[in-house]
Amino acid sequence: MCIFLIKHLCLCACFFIALTSAWPQNPRETLIQDMVKVIINIKDTSNAFPENGAGGNTDHPYGTTALAVLALLKAGISPQADSSESQSLRDGMNFLRNKTAWKYTYDIGLMLMAIETYWEKNGGYDKISTEDRQKAMNLAQQLQDMQTEDGYWGYEKDSSHLDLSCTQFAILGLHSATMLEIKVKQKTWERVWGKLSRMQNTDGSWAYQSDAGTSTMTIAGICTTLIVFIQYQRQGLLSPQEAAKMKQSIQKAIEWMQASNHKDPSSSSSWPYYFLYGLERAAGLSKEERLLQNPGVQYIQSHLPSTLVAACFTLLFLSQASLNFPMPPPTDVDKGHLALDIVCNHAENIMVFIDGRYYESVNKKEHGYRIPFPQGKHNLLFIVEGCEPYATEIDTSNAQTLFIDLQERLKPIPWKPSEE
Repeated sequence: MCIFLIKHLCLCACFFIALTSAWPQNPRETLIQDMVKVIINIKDTSNAFPENGAGGNTDHPYGTTALAVLALLKAGISPQADSSESQSLRDGMNFLRNKTAWKYTYDIGLMLMAIETYWEKNGGYDKISTEDRQKAMNLAQQLQDMQTEDGYWGYEKDSSHLDLSCTQFAILGLHSATMLEIKVKQKTWERVWGKLSRMQNTDGSWAYQSDAGTSTMTIAGICTTLIVFIQYQRQGLLSPQEAAKMKQSIQKAIEWMQASNHKDPSSSSSWPYYFLYGLERAAGLSKEERLLQNPGVQYIQSHLPSTLVAACFTLLFLSQASLNFPMPPPTDVDKGHLALDIVCNHAENIMVFIDGRYYESVNKKEHGYRIPFPQGKHNLLFIVEGCEPYATEIDTSNAQTLFIDLQERLKPIPWKPSEE
């Protein structure tokens, strides 16, 4: 009897194992594995990942290869593992490292993202090789030089075509540069935020260039604004007024996204996979899980991507690549530095006196104006034409950054009629 029961239990156990092994995997996990295979199989003999596979479109092999490397890294493929997937990843990185003629905004932004993510997954940012760091520094500077005075980027330097899509990938690349502690000029963030705030529609949406907003470009606006918010904040240059303005801008855009079918990839029929990656990134940055309550997985199951770029964007969406979006380290501000956040509409220039001596005139449009101070207490005096002088005392003994908002403190001198 015991032997019979043991045999019966063994048969049941074998049947249970066979049955459970036949159960379908999580649809998301299955799709992730499928997309990794699609991407790996596209690598050509030069170790590039061209858009339509070997012999396909090679107009942007730099950008498509960087996108493939980024997607594989975010999907959990290790740069160090002994596997065919990891070898393909390393091959792609080596292809990119050997390229020098970087030209396009998308390509440069994606390469900076690939370098940052590669070292995040390969021992940490402090382990970055000298060669990769130098390349990242060069590309970050090139990207800043490509920005227009207007604030947006085009496909390449001096392009007359400017749009939010190019701008989004430029900002993503520069954010990755700051993760590697590469300096990005404050005016770069200021210009793009100025343009974004001007281009947002009254309903909260953004457009590709102008006109009616689209779901794809609205999430691009959300992501770009959030990155600018992070960069202002890390440098200690985010005034309460600017913070409120940015938060209101983001909230209006999220509310617009919640309406109608703006979260449905079929509403972005031209670039549904690009839309899905943007949606995932907006959700990861804003911590708005409501944005991910969309039929993305079901859409992918019934519309399997067939090209490299579509497969990469799909993989980034499925892997939730931005769920733990990396935050850059705070800037290294020496003790005894004063950050003047100039918010003043009363005059073009503000005269600054330190301890009774004239120091400099600061343009009201500047942000993050830093003045070196010895540690201790100091008297500051601000003189603005048409306003009462404003004096204050500061103590730099235990502060890295001090803030002075002049907008509320400067009082215009009341007009008085002439006695004559």
